[in-house]
Amino acid sequence: MCIIIDANALGLVFNAETNEHEKFKPVLDWINNGKGKIVYGGTKYETELIKAGKLKLIKLYNDIGKAVYICNKKVDDKQSEIEKRVNNPHFNDSHLVAIVYVSKCKLICSNDRDAYPFLKDSSIYQNEIPAPKIYNKQSFRKHKQLLNDSNIAECCKPCSRTTKKQRESLNRNPYTL
Repeated sequence: MCIIIDANALGLVFNAETNEHEKFKPVLDWINNGKGKIVYGGTKYETELIKAGKLKLIKLYNDIGKAVYICNKKVDDKQSEIEKRVNNPHFNDSHLVAIVYVSKCKLICSNDRDAYPFLKDSSIYQNEIPAPKIYNKQSFRKHKQLLNDSNIAECCKPCSRTTKKQRESLNRNPYTL
């Protein structure tokens, strides 16, 4: 299974000291110990990773095979196309929709309730791909079941459980603290 982690949820997933971490810890456990992979790409998302201080961490996950990079140009082009079609001042997460569109990722982890209606709007995806499911803090207990093999997108295959070597790489790296 693979997941896009919205910038507003990065700290909640990766920082054990945040108040809401327990609600997002299943995502981290699934990536660090299970078959989970992070999907990322696009200039805006990369900028958000830099601002959040998580770009090196995501690149580490990529280096050990636990993240999938989607070409910035493909995501940026799709984002531009989506922004031309969807003219709504409240829609500021077109980059996430573009990542979903290009990668065909089936799951997003987000803490942005304002984004949910747009992320779930099948018309934005022009009925070409299904809208993603959203893992969030409001219904995390129910959403833990989303972290399974049925939500593995083609871009994330092959997908296997985290190996001992991968875990060792994460454990000795300062970015995972």
